Amino acid sequence: MAEPGRSQLQMMLVQQAGLGALPLSILSPENFLPFIRDVEQLAVEERLAPVLVYWSSHSAAWLLPTGARFKELMRDAFCASIFSEERQEPPDEWCFLIESRGLCLVLYGQQTLESPGQKYQCSGSMDPQIV
Repeated sequence: MAEPGRSQLQMMLVQQAGLGALPLSILSPENFLPFIRDVEQLAVEERLAPVLVYWSSHSAAWLLPTGARFKELMRDAFCASIFSEERQEPPDEWCFLIESRGLCLVLYGQQTLESPGQKYQCSGSMDPQIV
């Protein structure tokens, strides 16, 4: 049997657990943004030509990569959509969706008002019905 490629391994890590998985817990942006950056980089490296969607009830700008990474991702994406509702009232909510011929992932977070600092209850899955 052939050895699985990097994208297959990354998908297995997302589905199971481990270093590449998004923990299903209360996280600060410093904990979940690197996971999103890794998924974006995987899509670029594997030439997956993904459809990307970034959404936030406040402002989606903070979910986006910066500088050269943003330009690279926008160049290699089949489509990228960024939606901000510009609401001011809490809680903030966000969603990141990536769909391609080799990867489908939905991540969702809702700001927790009980936790100190900016933290979000996050969930993610390769099955959109779960999130």
